[in-house]
Amino acid sequence: MPINSPDELAKAVQEFQRLRDAPPDSPDAARRDAVDAEIKTYYAQHAADLEKGGSPRY
Repeated sequence: MPINSPDELAKAVQEFQRLRDAPPDSPDAARRDAVDAEIKTYYAQHAADLEKGGSPRY
């Protein structure tokens, strides 16, 4: 599920932190990796706005 707002980003970061120590090859580890990819995609898509200290455009 793509991250579309700063609120969704915050929730994704919380979920990632909760799953950070999941055992390898577990469903939680797979979810952690998916959330990590979503977070990285969000930052890549909004990097210019975030570097300027502004809010991402939607």
